[in-house]
Amino acid sequence: MTSARTAARSVFIVGSAALVVAVSWRFMDLLGDSFWTMALGRTILATRTLPAQDPFAYTSVHERYFVQMPATAVLFAWLAAHAGLAAVAATAALVQAAAWIIAWLGSSRGSRGAVAQLVALPAVLLGEFLGRGDLCARGQVFGSLGFAILLVLVDRVRRGRAVHGIAPFALAAAWANLHPSFVLAVAVPLACAAMTYVDPPDERTPARPLLRLAAWASAGMLVTPYGPGLLLDVMKLMRDPTTAELDLFQSPNFRSFAWLVLVVLTLTAMSLRASYGPTAGRASDVALMAVLLAAACGARRYGDLLWLTVVFQLGRSAGDAVEGHAAVAAALAARFAVQAAFAMAGVELAAATALVTRPRDFLFQVPAGATAFVQNSGHGALPDHVYAPYHWGGYLDWAFDGRRKVFIDGRNMLFHNGVIEDALAIQTAQPGWSQLLESYAIETLITERWSRLEAAVANDPAWQPLFQDERASVYVKKPRSPG
Repeated sequence: MTSARTAARSVFIVGSAALVVAVSWRFMDLLGDSFWTMALGRTILATRTLPAQDPFAYTSVHERYFVQMPATAVLFAWLAAHAGLAAVAATAALVQAAAWIIAWLGSSRGSRGAVAQLVALPAVLLGEFLGRGDLCARGQVFGSLGFAILLVLVDRVRRGRAVHGIAPFALAAAWANLHPSFVLAVAVPLACAAMTYVDPPDERTPARPLLRLAAWASAGMLVTPYGPGLLLDVMKLMRDPTTAELDLFQSPNFRSFAWLVLVVLTLTAMSLRASYGPTAGRASDVALMAVLLAAACGARRYGDLLWLTVVFQLGRSAGDAVEGHAAVAAALAARFAVQAAFAMAGVELAAATALVTRPRDFLFQVPAGATAFVQNSGHGALPDHVYAPYHWGGYLDWAFDGRRKVFIDGRNMLFHNGVIEDALAIQTAQPGWSQLLESYAIETLITERWSRLEAAVANDPAWQPLFQDERASVYVKKPRSPG
């Protein structure tokens, strides 16, 4: 490769990576999960210990509390305290973008790398755009990053390349302190080891290196403040019925454009992998994508992992597909690659600059005004036991700073005592909602504007409106008349 083509490819990679980061930043939000994570980290930093009981909600179960993302909580809280909320969103955007970039570049190697990068880049940008609704500064971004690194390690092992045990050990140790999905560091290598048996015996990748990788990862994921206790708590969370009720763990909308695109790209990647490249590992690679596709049908969370896998496999397969036409590809590259690469990089950098410089409001989707009113009301101290919807509870954790307890927040594993079901009944103003509020001694409400609950409360003479903005309303229970 000439120096000009090398420079052009480097510029293209830099421009593409900048665009991926910019798209991630443009759609990265701070939602309830972001705020309860930061609130938890702030508590840890203030007390210099991990809380043994839930410090935020007055309805949570009275069980030992495990901090499932201690490193994420402390990192986000420290960033918020020293650099503001924008730094938290920027860090999450960089981590999420890094996951895409690793899957994108990890699939390209050798002389076919440029083709792999060119083919897989649109899938990266499309995946980011179609998944923008789920982008949130939370531990999940570290889970995506860990999975992308794991894809590269597993692929390296399956190609017969050496991977030192410290790599999976360190990956699992960091992952275990950043997000509960760290169990994938063991599950994926074990699944790949099992899937090698669908390949023809004379082309089968040895399973022992994959088992060794899983063993090192098993040791690494115990390096947490709780040792094996955190793993047991995560396994309990996975089996908890409240987890299945979360939106991310429910089936996708099978008629949505995003789902149809993902299915088409998955089937395309499976077809290309089955047809091109070394025969070793073909069937098992296809089987892995089929398993992830089935998992994504059951829970949207696995759709993110499937996207990363598809990007990785598309790049690999595209590079293999053009190998038989190397002479034609080389001639075209020699004539057009340098100019096209520089032109594309220029467009990408311009687009990235436009996305990054757009102003952001990180309190746009939370009841900042209503919460501040409850905290600093001119009507005197409002009653405690404040109600807010499930997705706003995390912000109240952050805003109240321990001065008040919240009704519910995004930590579903703490509310398997029926509170999640009661919260839904209140939020949707189902029959008996008023009695539920009384049973929890709730006398202050923060409701979403134009919600069913707001309409019901506004028509109930027992409640008095005190505050209203474009996002939320505050109601307080009127004192009962004597006698």
